[in-house]
Amino acid sequence: MVAYLDDILIFSPDWESHVGHLRTVLFRLQDHQLYAKLEKCLLGVQKIAFLRYVISPSAIRMDSDKVKAITDWVQPTNLTALECFLGFANFYRNFIRNFSVVAKPLTDLTKKRARVDSWSREAVEAFVLLQRAFSTAPVLAQPELDRPFIIKVDASEHGVGAVLSEESPG
Repeated sequence: MVAYLDDILIFSPDWESHVGHLRTVLFRLQDHQLYAKLEKCLLGVQKIAFLRYVISPSAIRMDSDKVKAITDWVQPTNLTALECFLGFANFYRNFIRNFSVVAKPLTDLTKKRARVDSWSREAVEAFVLLQRAFSTAPVLAQPELDRPFIIKVDASEHGVGAVLSEESPG
């Protein structure tokens, strides 16, 4: 179970255990005089939008509406608009390979004395590349905890990155 503000996400490996988990959570809420509104509940679904992600038993994806917002974003012309774009894009950085390196020309524009109204060729390319990366980003698979994990780290003068992954079967 994951609780975030007024949302509770209950996940289980099968329907039988899900019913048990659901019962446990609902009784725990009742013990503390807290109640779920049935009209706001989604029960027994295999896929759900939760905190800007679409979560299913096999994968975690970016919300397609959010991806569309990024890919349709007009090139920012002032610092506030650029910071909004970078903040929005940063939320999904784990889906974009080398995000910090790709975004560096844009983050450089947020530094003191940078000219946001006059973008370098590198900044324009970074903006377009980020938009394209979001439209082709991978789907993150749920980990299989019985397999070993691999940590790959890379650092350069412009950024540091790491990926936690596991070997795919076969």
